[in-house]
Amino acid sequence: MTQDDINFHEWANPENWSDSLIRTYFSKRDDRVFVPNRPWIGNTYPKSYPTISFSGTKINFGHRRGGTWFLVLWLLPIAGFFTILLITTFKGQI
Repeated sequence: MTQDDINFHEWANPENWSDSLIRTYFSKRDDRVFVPNRPWIGNTYPKSYPTISFSGTKINFGHRRGGTWFLVLWLLPIAGFFTILLITTFKGQI
């Protein structure tokens, strides 16, 4: 079994997806940091990846860099917001 086959079977396994409103993905056997979003409802087992190109991606929290990417993707907009706030607050004083 190749790593691509392992990735697909891990991605298709409903036990690797949370049941919360914002579905998260966790698989240590999947070597990808970003995985295609799971566009179906329920616990059906797909035969292939979704063909819809706009379905989005999810972070694999089982990957060692998944948590880092989560923090980066959340902290960059916050840092940008505070940078703009500081620039506009001290615009004429510098």
